[in-house]
Amino acid sequence: MSSAAKEKQKGHQGKKGWPEILEILKKSLPEGLFQVWIHPLKAVCDVESRYLTLYTPNKFVADWVNNKLYKQIVKAATKVLGGEPVVEIKISKNQTGEGIEATLQPPDVPLTETEKPRQVQLSLLPHEVGVPNTVLRSALFGVVKRGQRESYELKPVASWPGTEVFYTGQRLDQGDLDVWAKLVRMAGDSINSEPCYLRFYKSGLLKTLKRVKGRATYVWLDQVLHRLHTGSVRLFDGRYRYDGHLLKDYYVDEETGEIVIELNTKLARVFRPDVLTAVNFEERLELSSDLAKWLHGHLSSHSGEYVTRLTKINHLCGSSSTSIAEFRKAIIGSLEQITGPDKVVSWFTVKKITNQPDYLVRIHINKRKRQVSPSTL
Repeated sequence: MSSAAKEKQKGHQGKKGWPEILEILKKSLPEGLFQVWIHPLKAVCDVESRYLTLYTPNKFVADWVNNKLYKQIVKAATKVLGGEPVVEIKISKNQTGEGIEATLQPPDVPLTETEKPRQVQLSLLPHEVGVPNTVLRSALFGVVKRGQRESYELKPVASWPGTEVFYTGQRLDQGDLDVWAKLVRMAGDSINSEPCYLRFYKSGLLKTLKRVKGRATYVWLDQVLHRLHTGSVRLFDGRYRYDGHLLKDYYVDEETGEIVIELNTKLARVFRPDVLTAVNFEERLELSSDLAKWLHGHLSSHSGEYVTRLTKINHLCGSSSTSIAEFRKAIIGSLEQITGPDKVVSWFTVKKITNQPDYLVRIHINKRKRQVSPSTL
């Protein structure tokens, strides 16, 4: 047999066995775990010698698979190959041998559909994120002044009648909500499965959030993830109460910028379709202030005519502004950003209340409020 023929035969042999092993792992592991850690692996399987070599994109993934999933892989390989198979996990390089291709993506790749677990339950459009009304109608992610953040200890947060919000940790702002809402959107229906993992690059997430990449934004993202992980919330939406963290755990490969996040699946109750609002995320990212973002989300959770006092909005959004005149100016500027034929607000007025140090705010919301309903995409 010629040398070329031998190489061809070896290449074909490398593809045998692994599909069967992959199928066993798919059935035995939680979907999120399989999709994030097992499915992307490249493999060469020598059936005759019972030798399985798995290639990972980097040391971070190799260590994780070795420490967390090695026994399950060996067990599945034993069922297919018989005897006592040898399983070796290696890091893929540019020159990896026959049939193996490097899988490490360049550091600046954006998030892609292949990196996201399938979304099969929430009928969100591609440009939307689903956010619980309890969050949108409270100061949990508030309008925070730049500079030193306050720290709370089980502090009641301003919230809508019939709901309750308590928070422990450094105050959260609308930038924190951008990150959290995007992560939950990426998870989709996988948030119902234990465990729920997301894997992506820092640069990809920053690009999705339309943040200019640089040292300052990388530091900002690290701080946001830390706040979401260490802070704890108590949410009551009128039926269910949730106590816990917004992010369960996260791991960072500082060399490649790769992040693995485990979402808290107990949050699934908070993300019930009947108490969830579809927020236009692309439109939200174009807004220039936390107040504009808060109004955008808050008003998206309502419909028709919305009438309230300016002081009530000031309290509900968590603003620290003590000047009603300054807050009025900020409200008008923020509402102007989200007013238009194809935006959340169609028109608004802010009028002084006679003999009172307050203003009446009247807002007409465009008929486009869309609650999220159970539906297969």
